[in-house]
Amino acid sequence: MRYIARQAILDTESNCYGYELLYRNGYEASAHIVDWDRVLKETIDNVFLLGVESLRRSRKLFVNCTRDVLVNQSLTLFPPQSTVLEILETIEPDADVLRACGQLKAQGYTLALDDFVDNDLTRPLLDYAAIIKIDVQATSPACQIDLARSLGGNFRLLAERVETRAEYDASKELGFTLFQGYFFYRPEVVEVRDVSALNVRYTQLLDVVNRPEIDLRRAEEIVKCDPALCYRLLRYLNSAAFGFRCSINSIRHAFALLGDRELRKWVSLAAVSVLSKGKAEELLTSALLRARFLELLAPKAKCKPYNAFLVGLLSLVDGMVGMPLAKFVDQLLLPADTRCALLGRPCRLEKLAALAFAYEKADWSRCQALASELGTSESAITECYWNAVNWTQMLSV
Repeated sequence: MRYIARQAILDTESNCYGYELLYRNGYEASAHIVDWDRVLKETIDNVFLLGVESLRRSRKLFVNCTRDVLVNQSLTLFPPQSTVLEILETIEPDADVLRACGQLKAQGYTLALDDFVDNDLTRPLLDYAAIIKIDVQATSPACQIDLARSLGGNFRLLAERVETRAEYDASKELGFTLFQGYFFYRPEVVEVRDVSALNVRYTQLLDVVNRPEIDLRRAEEIVKCDPALCYRLLRYLNSAAFGFRCSINSIRHAFALLGDRELRKWVSLAAVSVLSKGKAEELLTSALLRARFLELLAPKAKCKPYNAFLVGLLSLVDGMVGMPLAKFVDQLLLPADTRCALLGRPCRLEKLAALAFAYEKADWSRCQALASELGTSESAITECYWNAVNWTQMLSV
C-alpha cells in the first residue's frame, strides 16, 4: 500500500475551500522529508492512483512544488482551474523559475507562496502569486500585521498552522480569508492501492491526450521515457491497420503524422493493451472489438466516433486493472458523453453502447428497439460489426 494525506483549508464561513496534499509513509501524523523532489513525484503518482476527483471532492487541490517540478511543469496533468501550486519557500526565483511561473499562470493555474517571508528573494514571485501562505507559528504578531497591511489588498492571505481559537480570531481580524491548521482539521491519511509505475505512466498518458487541447510536449516526454511505448508507436504507424510509407525521424514527427484524433486512438489502444497484461487475451480482444464496432456505428447514430471508440475500449477496464470502472474513470478527464456512457448515465452515446452490447449478446429485440430509436438500420449494424471483426484480427498494437 501507499499513502497520501490531505488537510482541509477553510474560508471565513468555515466552508471547505480546498485540500493541501501531503506526503506520508504510512499512518504516522507527519513525515520527515529529506528529498523533496522524490517525495513530490511519489505524491503525484499516488494522487493519480487514487484519482484527482475523488481526492478534491469538487474543491481546490493545493500541491507543493520544488524547483524541478515547477520548471519541468510536471504538475500540468492536474486540472488548472481546480489546482493551486504552492511554491516552496526554498525556491530561488531565477529566470527559469519566473518563466515557468508565468507559463503556469497563463495556463490557468493559481500560484501560492508557501511560508512567505517578505525579502529580496521572495518579492519577484509576488508578480505571479494569487495566494500568500503565512505560518502563524513562525511569524510574530507584529510581522503578521505588517504583511496583512502590505499584501492584503492584492492577495488572498492564508493563515497556516492555526492551532488555537485566539490565533484564528487574530488572523481573521487582520483580513486573512483562508485558514489551515490543527485547530480545524488534522491531516486525513488515505490509502492508495499500489499499481506498477508502468501502469501509472500509461494512465497519465491517457489523461493527457483526452484533454480538449493535447499537451504534445508532455505526451512526448512520457513516451520518450518508455522504450516499450516508442516501440508500440512505430509498430502502430507501420501496421496493416494504419500504415505509413515514409520514414519517421522523431516522436514529434510521429505525432504530427497521426494528428490529434489518431494520436488519441493510439494512446488508448496502447494504454489498454498494457493495463490488460496478465489478463485473459480474450478480454483485450473483446475491448478492441467493442471499440471499433462503436466507432463505426457512431456516425450512423450521430455520435462522435472517437468518443464512442473510447467507451468500447474502456468498458472492460475494471477486469483489466482490478479497479471499479467508476473509480478508473474519475482519474481521467474524458469527454462528457464518454464519461456518461461508461457510468451508465442517460445520453445518446450510452444508448449506442447499449445497442452494441445487446448485439454482442444476440438480444435482437432490444437491439432492434435501440436501432430504431437511434435512427440506424439492422443491416448497417451487422456491416459495422463484421468490419470491426476484420479490423481486430489484423490490428497489431
